[in-house]
Amino acid sequence: MSEPSDALSAIQAAAHRYSTLLAADPNASPHTALADTPVPARLLLAAVILAAADRPLSILNLCDTAGVSRVSAYNHHKTQMATIRDTIPPLVRAHLRRASDPPQTAELYEQIRDREASIQRLRTEISQLRAEHSAALGYARDLHERLRVEVEANQAEARSKVRPLRSVPAPEHDEPPEPWETEQARQDAENEAKFDHDTLRSRTPREDTSPLMET
Repeated sequence: MSEPSDALSAIQAAAHRYSTLLAADPNASPHTALADTPVPARLLLAAVILAAADRPLSILNLCDTAGVSRVSAYNHHKTQMATIRDTIPPLVRAHLRRASDPPQTAELYEQIRDREASIQRLRTEISQLRAEHSAALGYARDLHERLRVEVEANQAEARSKVRPLRSVPAPEHDEPPEPWETEQARQDAENEAKFDHDTLRSRTPREDTSPLMET
């Protein structure tokens, strides 16, 4: 970057040229007046303009306002652009705060940049945690597979030592007899008992009841 005095002189010369151009053409582009101004000085001036206008200091806005090629400025002045984007907005807002309310859009843009950095950091942490989770999950799967083989072997050994039980069907219960069957059985039992009694009497020798002859 040029010395501060050289940059200031170049900007003053560009402002003088632009005044002359405006006198001849009210629609003259300021980029024409800044053609001989060093690129870092043009970027610095563009940053001040954007911050004062409460516009985001994106690379596209910065290069368009400065009237320079975005690719060329990024390739040759990447460090200066980063410094300008970080330092110029707070300085401009500090000066504007003394005269008016602070510009909200620029502050929001800075907050967005901070949040994007935080999001990127969180994404990195999430990626690391996912890698650790995958490693732990793989270890758990390997351990489960080894334990499964051991458990199956123990179960097979236990089954070989245990004699399986055979189920025995329960005896079938007889159906209760019909009422007429019960009465018939009772009568048969009585008849059989009476028959046995008569038979026993017929077989017992009878006593002689005739009068004894006197001798």
